[in-house]
Amino acid sequence: MAEALAWSDDEDSDELSFIESAIGMYESHKKDTSRLIVDDTTSVAVQLSAFRQRCENGAKPEVLERLNSLEERLDRLSGVEDKSPAVQTDNLIMVTCHPVNPNTISDLEFGATEQLETEVFYLNTESFKKQGRRKLVESDIQGCIQLCTRDIEETIVRVADGKVRIVAPLDTNRKYLSHRLHLKDDDGWKTISGVLKQGTFEATIPIPVKALVCVTSMGTVYDVTVGPNGMEHRFASNRDVLIRFPKGSVQSRQVVHVSLESADRSAIQQLKQNQPELSIVGYTDIVHIKHSEPFMKDICVELPMEMITSDDIAACELISVHFHDDDIVIDQKGNKLKKVGKNKIKLETSVFSGKSVVAKKRRHKQKKKKTDSENVHAIYGYNTPCSILVFLGVGPTENSWLIWGEIAPERDVEDVVLKRTNSNNLREPPNCRSGGKSFKKKTRIRVHLGSDGCFKMCNGVAETHTIVYLPTAKHNYISFPVTKTGTGEMAILHFKSETKKTPCQLYTAYFRPVGILPLSSESSDADQPTSFFDSRSMLTLVQNLDIGDLFALATELGISLVKYQDLRFMHGHHPVEFKMSIINKWLKSSTGEPEKALSQLTTALTNCDNNSVAEICKSVFREGRGFRKNDFK
Repeated sequence: MAEALAWSDDEDSDELSFIESAIGMYESHKKDTSRLIVDDTTSVAVQLSAFRQRCENGAKPEVLERLNSLEERLDRLSGVEDKSPAVQTDNLIMVTCHPVNPNTISDLEFGATEQLETEVFYLNTESFKKQGRRKLVESDIQGCIQLCTRDIEETIVRVADGKVRIVAPLDTNRKYLSHRLHLKDDDGWKTISGVLKQGTFEATIPIPVKALVCVTSMGTVYDVTVGPNGMEHRFASNRDVLIRFPKGSVQSRQVVHVSLESADRSAIQQLKQNQPELSIVGYTDIVHIKHSEPFMKDICVELPMEMITSDDIAACELISVHFHDDDIVIDQKGNKLKKVGKNKIKLETSVFSGKSVVAKKRRHKQKKKKTDSENVHAIYGYNTPCSILVFLGVGPTENSWLIWGEIAPERDVEDVVLKRTNSNNLREPPNCRSGGKSFKKKTRIRVHLGSDGCFKMCNGVAETHTIVYLPTAKHNYISFPVTKTGTGEMAILHFKSETKKTPCQLYTAYFRPVGILPLSSESSDADQPTSFFDSRSMLTLVQNLDIGDLFALATELGISLVKYQDLRFMHGHHPVEFKMSIINKWLKSSTGEPEKALSQLTTALTNCDNNSVAEICKSVFREGRGFRKNDFK
């Protein structure tokens, strides 16, 4: 076995001779022309590096001496003198390459959202035993952090005069506008521009002294509805992340786009195990908050930060927060750290105010850098995610309803619902909003009733109606009257996009019209609820409760904080279901006569400043009927 593993000088003597002849040729060329392009020696450097890796453990002293001599000759050719200082620690180097269209973006800075095009390098000090050419090991971050290592021959690293010079290959099939090298030292992050030379990226940097890894997986996007009364929002994927919207932070009910990029714990642990010589300080999540208008008050974000070891807590400095664009904000001082466990701390990090980011004592003004395409998107709204909304109103006759279908951008949904409810006297059925639908241009959308539903068109009304969706239009809706067929309870409404060949099914809405908005005719009294505690009357009640008063109402009704939090996590994205679950929880725990239960409810509503709703509840119960359309005007 020992003989099989022994190094054979004869097998590779030809290769070493070939390398020596190539270096001699370059030396003659440089002597004749007094110049030499560094890239000319790259292939020879790659061969030498591979040769040393193969023979380092088993070659004879004569072979190693010959190899060292060739490396010194090649270093002199490239202008690298053998005066490199000893490197004591491993260091992290980040090289980001951005494939963009030069006509759209003038400059790019480092951002965590560029992970798909970010290459992370660290210097392996174990290979620094010999002064001269150094080895660079590369870890590639892609998607949800799949770690891999490329061949070391692809990248050349030289150390001279206290600096590190890196030559890295680039994908020649891509067009790169900017190249940045990011290194973290005691003074914070430093960004160094690189130089492109014949398909390679070159940069010279000071030798870094400290390593930090901030690795994130792909984020999940939420649409958070914020009202004037404020609220708290926790992420389902990481409930330790808390965002507080205080009262008065927005003027009206608005949708705020929030996303979270979670730190990939397993990937970092794997990196720590595979490369124990790499110093990892810590990692945290990254929160993105996107809002179309300035906040009226400061927004507070609370993040957990987990450490590899408890001793690293004091050394962890990097807090990453994104606001509106991809400019990264790094706060290194002034954070209030609270130790929660052995390897975990909680801290209140950054405060959002208006269109700027406040990191404790440091205020970073937002830079408004929009591309041409973003400006067009903002003006015309093309390809904007939209929701399909359904409303129910009073029809032109006593026995009819009015169906209202509307296409609205997701960011404006709450404002549209509020306007239709207050100005048009319409009611929105629960759970009838569609998910995000994007329309790249003008689109014709057919709206018609399902054949198995309980609705039919009024006499003289067309069977199919069309919404002509225009991204530039302020409103895109259609309305038409319908009557009940007398069979079934479920109404069905189809939305299909018109195409040249066949219509494409966009969305189907299902809802029960009775209980949302009763018919005004006397003939429909038999279908109306006869008691206040009928579920359909409850539904109308909770639709008129303010979500901001729900916690106080739950407390008045004797619902525990733990149960309230459980219901909030379960129905947090569906306000109607959340409010309904609070009322149902109270009903199930309530004992005694309905009159006493109603008295408790109206008292709780009064204490929560819902006096108008409390009076309606009293009058409805006294009359022994269900709610009517005029009750909440």
